[in-house]
Amino acid sequence: MEVITSLMLVLHATSVTAGSHSIWGFATFITGGTLFPEFSAVVMVDDVQVLYYDSNIRKLISRGHQNSSDGDDRS
Repeated sequence: MEVITSLMLVLHATSVTAGSHSIWGFATFITGGTLFPEFSAVVMVDDVQVLYYDSNIRKLISRGHQNSSDGDDRS
């Protein structure tokens, strides 16, 4: 239940005044014998995944913006 509460707090983030943005979440719940997690959830901002949770690892994983120039010194 703490994960769902944390997820709801993220969804109530402050708004950005410049431009238009989107935020959405997707959750699945599966019962029965399967290799997939019983529960999983993803939060996306502007079509970029920012949060992930599944019942196998039981951790909320935050994924920040990846800058394509980090560690890439090819010229």
